[in-house]
Amino acid sequence: MSVPKIFEEQAERLPISGIRNNGAGRKALSFGSYKTSKIKRGWNVTKGRLDRNTGVTSEERLLRAFNVGTMNTTSTQKDKFSFTITDGNLAAEVFGLERRTKEETRYQNFRNRSFGDFNVNSIEKNFQYSFSALIDVQSVSYKMPWNLLLYSSFNHTKKRNFFEREDIREEGILTNEKDTITIRAIKIQTFVTDNGKEQTLPIPIPAAFELRNEDGVCAIIDTRGKIVWMYRELDKPAKLAIAASASAILLRRVTSTGIGY
Repeated sequence: MSVPKIFEEQAERLPISGIRNNGAGRKALSFGSYKTSKIKRGWNVTKGRLDRNTGVTSEERLLRAFNVGTMNTTSTQKDKFSFTITDGNLAAEVFGLERRTKEETRYQNFRNRSFGDFNVNSIEKNFQYSFSALIDVQSVSYKMPWNLLLYSSFNHTKKRNFFEREDIREEGILTNEKDTITIRAIKIQTFVTDNGKEQTLPIPIPAAFELRNEDGVCAIIDTRGKIVWMYRELDKPAKLAIAASASAILLRRVTSTGIGY
């Protein structure tokens, strides 16, 4: 992904090695002078429940006439991990927690009830996703730890068409007692492949995160290219906090923005 020319001239380009495409794994990451420890991971746990129907709708009555049954389910997925990161002088401890809750309707088409022959399809209605991380930089400049928070959601009552989901936004903040950095997702619809060919997708997809402080853009996390761009003039503790945030964001395992992303 290309970055603005003005920012590129004032930033360090730091390709990340060690990261897997889906964020899973325990291997240490390395980019520029920053290196993490091996990643300590907890259980990736998913719990679900069948929602109780309060009444039968006209749509459900019609579907039953064609041997199609419906049921609503809610599932919650949680994941956590931790690691340390250093720039060769300063170090930080990072503790991350993901949580995703989704509601979906499952449609069962009974072709032959006596033999239990049926198809099951599901449509996701709503989801809520959050990611939080505590980043404790060991520096006298920052007595309080940094807190990273990302959030996204989708509500089917607002958008019913899959191709209208481009309005889904993943946004957040990175903050401590002194400074606040806002985070917003950047989506692209046209990109250049490794072969140099330009491709256009039917819908925009997440490609990066832009981090902005009171002075403007201070960092860009290219999640597709696995590159961190960081403003050179930031102080070292702030750079370490951003490097820790970039690592944590790329190490997530839970899908953050719903079907198709």
